[in-house]
Amino acid sequence: MIKAILFDLGGVLINQPHTKMFAYIAAHLKIPKTSIEEIYKVYFDIFQKGTITEAVLWKKICKELHSEMPQSHSLWEDAFKAAYVERKEMFNLAQKLCTQGYKIGLISNTERPAIRSFRTRYTTFFDITVFSCDVGCAKPEPKIYSIALERLQEKPSATIFIDDNPAFVHAADKFGMQGILFTRFEDVQQKIEFLVAKP
Repeated sequence: MIKAILFDLGGVLINQPHTKMFAYIAAHLKIPKTSIEEIYKVYFDIFQKGTITEAVLWKKICKELHSEMPQSHSLWEDAFKAAYVERKEMFNLAQKLCTQGYKIGLISNTERPAIRSFRTRYTTFFDITVFSCDVGCAKPEPKIYSIALERLQEKPSATIFIDDNPAFVHAADKFGMQGILFTRFEDVQQKIEFLVAKP
């Protein structure tokens, strides 16, 4: 019996923000968008796991790209705000499931400046939130799923996990959860209805 539903953030509850974020950052630093996209690949893992601060990130990136340091208090947060677009139907679905008695949670590979912005919008909506930068691990590592289930106090088999990344869904399936790959809202809704109806 399903008792909890875990959602991804970027690409599920909100539009995937990175393309617009990189465009915003590139314009601010006066560099090509492709340059920031390429250099970020080197640092995204340690930045998303909270190993380095945003200040250290920009110091490394700007040194390598021969660009001036950003003047903003948090360029990453500014870019996240500029790229933030909610998928209302997904938030409505989560709210509906919450009112039906299901535990609602969030697992996201994301950075501290982004979650700082996100938390100003949602502080009490979710029963639990697990952000990679807070826990030092990221999807598809089993540890991040284990942390979420421990906080939910639920078994993997009683938990649905929704993500737009096939590798992350596969990892959740291997962990024993009921994984759903996000493609379209209608498909996700149908699959959730099917899973929650099972005894």
